[in-house]
Amino acid sequence: MDLNLNIKSEIALKQQLILSKRLQLALKFLQVPRMELETLVQEELETNPMLEEDTEFLEVDADKIENETKEVTIEEKLNDVIDWSNYISEFNTPGKIDNAPEQKANFKIEEMYLPNKKTLSEHLYWQLGVSLSAEDSEGLNVGKIIIGNLDQNGYLKIDIKQIAEFAESDEQKATKILALLQTFDPHGVCAKDLQETLLIQAKAMGISDPIVSLIIKNHIKELERKNFIVISKSLNLSIKYVILAANIIKSLEPYPGRTFGDSSPVQYIIPDIYVRKIDGKFVPFYNDEGLPNLRLNNFYKNKTYGDKGIDGETENYIKKKKEAAIEIARSIYKRKTTICKVAQSIIKFQKDFFEKGYDLLKPLNLTDIAADIGMHKSTVSRTISGKYLHCNNGIFELKYFFTNLVKTTGGALTTSTSIMEKIKNIIKKEPTQSPYDDGKLTEILNDMGIKISRRTVSKYRNKMNILPASARKEYSG
Repeated sequence: MDLNLNIKSEIALKQQLILSKRLQLALKFLQVPRMELETLVQEELETNPMLEEDTEFLEVDADKIENETKEVTIEEKLNDVIDWSNYISEFNTPGKIDNAPEQKANFKIEEMYLPNKKTLSEHLYWQLGVSLSAEDSEGLNVGKIIIGNLDQNGYLKIDIKQIAEFAESDEQKATKILALLQTFDPHGVCAKDLQETLLIQAKAMGISDPIVSLIIKNHIKELERKNFIVISKSLNLSIKYVILAANIIKSLEPYPGRTFGDSSPVQYIIPDIYVRKIDGKFVPFYNDEGLPNLRLNNFYKNKTYGDKGIDGETENYIKKKKEAAIEIARSIYKRKTTICKVAQSIIKFQKDFFEKGYDLLKPLNLTDIAADIGMHKSTVSRTISGKYLHCNNGIFELKYFFTNLVKTTGGALTTSTSIMEKIKNIIKKEPTQSPYDDGKLTEILNDMGIKISRRTVSKYRNKMNILPASARKEYSG
C-alpha cells in the first residue's frame, strides 16, 4: 500500500515539474515587451549551441514539437543545484498566426517613445478598473485601499479587519475583493507573506500537487537551509521527491512586485501587431521584423543518438540543449499565437473604433476577451501588458482598448477613453493665451452632453499628462 502511494507521488511530481518549467518559460516570453524579446532570443542564441540564426525559421509546428520533445527523466532533474541560501535574496525573474494573405505588404516599422514604466499600483489599478463595474463603488474603494497598502514587493501590509475599517465596508466584502486582486498579474501579489504568495503562484500555474503545498506551508525554513532530510522524514517521502518539489518551488517568484520597482528611462516602442483593412475586414499582422530566424544546429544535432565519437556525458548535454531549443521555439510560437488571438478578439469587439475612430471605442474588460478566445483573464492581462498595436488611428498599447462605461446626459453611455480624447481635442483648440481651466473644460463637456464633475475632468487630464491651464498659457512678447 505504501509502495503504491509513493509511486503516485512520483508520477504527480514529475508531471507537475515538467509543466511548471514549460509554463514558466512560456510566460517569460509572453510577458516581455517586443524589444526585450529580441534581447532574450539573442541571449539564447549565444548560450545554446543547438540554436543558430538562419534565413529559415526553426520548425514550430505543434505536432512536430510534441513528437520531438522528450520528457526529462527524474535522474536528470536531480542533477540541478538548488541554492536555497540565495533563493530569497538573489532570485531574479528576469495565431491563426497569420490571418492575412501569404504575401504581406511591406509595412514600415513604426516607433514611438515610452516615457515611463508603469508602477505596480498603476498596473493593479488598471486591472481593478476593468474587473469591477463603475457601479460597484464599494468594491472599487476596497480595492484601492488594498493596493494603496502594498509594499514595493507586492505584499499586503494590513489585515482584512483594517481594510474593512479604512474602506468603511465589511470584512466579507473586503475578503472577496482581496481574493479578486490575488488573481491579478503579477501572480502572487497582495499576499501577506512568502508562503501565501508561493501558494497563490502555484495555484495560478496549475501546480496542484499536495506535497508542494505541504512543503510551502510547513517546511519553508527547512527549504531555505536545504534540510531535505528533515522534510523527507516528516512527509515520509524519498529525498529525491522532496528535491523535485523543491525545484518546482524554486521556479516561483518570492517578490512578485519587484519587477515594477525600477523606473526605466525613455524606451522605444515597436508594435507587435499591425492592423490593415483587407477586402473590407480588419486583419492583424504579427510583427516579426528584427527577430532572428532560428534553426537547430545540424552539426550538434548529428553528433547524438549513439554517435561513437562522443561520450555519454556530452551526448546527454546535447540532448538537453536540443530540448531547451525546442522549448524556446515553442514559447516564441505560443507568444505569437496568443498575441494574435487577443488582437483578433479586440478587433472583433472594437470594430467601430478601427472603422471610425476614438469616439466609438466600446466598453471592454478582460473577461470579455478571455471568454471569447478561451483563455484565463490573467493570461490576457499578461498578453496585453507592454504590447502595442499600430493601425490607421495611431499606435496604442493593447490596454488602451479596455475601458469602462460612463453615463452621460439622458442616460446615454460612453467610455472614459472617449471622454479623455474629447478633453484632449478641446485643449488642442483652446486659445493659447487664455487656456481653459478644469472648470471651463467641465462646462464644455456638459454642453456636449457629458455630465461629469470637475474632479473627474482633472483626474482624466492628469492621467493624460496634460498640464493645468496656468502651465499651458503662452505669453506674447
